[in-house]
Amino acid sequence: MQTDLEFTEFIETGTGRLTPRAVHDLLPELPEIRARIETAEAPGFPRLKEQLQFLAEVVEALGNHRDHDLPYTASLEAVFAITYFARDVDLIPDFLTDIGLTDDATVAVTVLQRHAQQYADFAQRRGIDWSTITPDAR
Repeated sequence: MQTDLEFTEFIETGTGRLTPRAVHDLLPELPEIRARIETAEAPGFPRLKEQLQFLAEVVEALGNHRDHDLPYTASLEAVFAITYFARDVDLIPDFLTDIGLTDDATVAVTVLQRHAQQYADFAQRRGIDWSTITPDAR
């Protein structure tokens, strides 16, 4: 599907623009972002909170050098997904009721799907139940 390919390219392009400073600067914002995640609701994405919290865990592990087995690409795409969620302005403004977080949720699900096995392994190493996060059941 063309749309899926374009969205994947959007994620890859955004991830490719990340710098080590972006990761460093995101770490102190994680507690506030995690609090915002707890209020995230997107119709059609019932696991959005769990998925975003998981991606925030990946970001934290990357920034604090706590997991050396997760491929860097998977870690950086998690950074992109969390950074995208934290933006005030994105493709669909978050303040639009019922659809505002659809783009954020789609970024998160796409990132999780692209690296599902690596994230499942990360979850196992961290004692996280992957079945509560897996994007296979939106």
